[in-house]
Amino acid sequence: MYRYTDPSVLNYEKNAIFMKNWLAVSRCDQVASHGQYTSGTIFDEPYLLVRGEDKVLHGFFNICRHHATILTDSSSGTTSQFECPYHGWTYNLEGRLTKATRLRGIKNFVAKDFGLKPIAVRTWGPMVFMCLDDSTHSNSGTNATETNGWMPQLEVMLNSMKNMSPMSDMKHVRSTSYSINCNWKVFIDNYLDGGYHIPYAHKELSSSLDGKTYALKQYDGFSVQSSSGKGEGRIGSEVLYAHVFPNLLINRYGPWLDFNIVKPTGPETCDVDFEWFLDQSVISSMNTENLDRKINADIAQGETVQDEDIWLCERVQKGLRSRSYTVGRYAPRVEYLMHNFHLKLYEELINYSEH
Repeated sequence: MYRYTDPSVLNYEKNAIFMKNWLAVSRCDQVASHGQYTSGTIFDEPYLLVRGEDKVLHGFFNICRHHATILTDSSSGTTSQFECPYHGWTYNLEGRLTKATRLRGIKNFVAKDFGLKPIAVRTWGPMVFMCLDDSTHSNSGTNATETNGWMPQLEVMLNSMKNMSPMSDMKHVRSTSYSINCNWKVFIDNYLDGGYHIPYAHKELSSSLDGKTYALKQYDGFSVQSSSGKGEGRIGSEVLYAHVFPNLLINRYGPWLDFNIVKPTGPETCDVDFEWFLDQSVISSMNTENLDRKINADIAQGETVQDEDIWLCERVQKGLRSRSYTVGRYAPRVEYLMHNFHLKLYEELINYSEH
């Protein structure tokens, strides 16, 4: 199954999928005040997010326009400007070049033409999204930090779940990250099997769900799995699992909301970054000691589920290397969201090859 092991396939996915789609890259609270910034990479593309003096959230390539030096290595912080460590070229928070020394005698140089290269950003819920390809959003006019009604159905679903607060009332409490020895699609496939593996691999989680109510639905750009809970522990009375193409997973249950960003790091490896949010009313109702105890206990249960999934995904990756495995079959009633994911991948890869 070379599509899950071949470096050339991953490179094609990089250009056809990850450079073309909106990707979650940060939390809104990390860039809430002017001067706050965060940086990272999408494959080999360095990016920078910063809240400007104009109070607008800006996205830029984290590259000096002089000799392509990375501007900042810090993953986050607060600053009044960005100064290149190589030759001192300096940019303000809106990306404009404000200082470039020792250019006497240079011809045909206009400073305003040498600002940082922008990247389109938008916010949705508590997260910031970025799209590196101008053609994806140039026709829609989405170049600023606006939701523009993006994924309204999913937003309504997450904000109207029974006995649960809206996303705006959730507060970030922890970040965790996993490095996994599997292709990024293996991890997504596992998430999208319609609960097929839950009774076998997640017995504790399965005991908290009413499997008879487990439902699946595909929407434009995302899919949803939902189930009634048994009202016990961290799961509560209702759960919703959403996949936003290509690599974002959103889980809502009890007082919890978590976002999982699946990031390819190689043809057979990926990182999964978790951002955990807890209902503000729960936070306000507890003293520090009891709150810490609850957060640690609930996240530990969640991490048990992740450890079980990682064990499965790494076994699958090993199996995919075998010459004996060529193709499997979909279980139609439970794995059709996975099938739709594969169709979407195929569609975007073909579209890219035709342009």
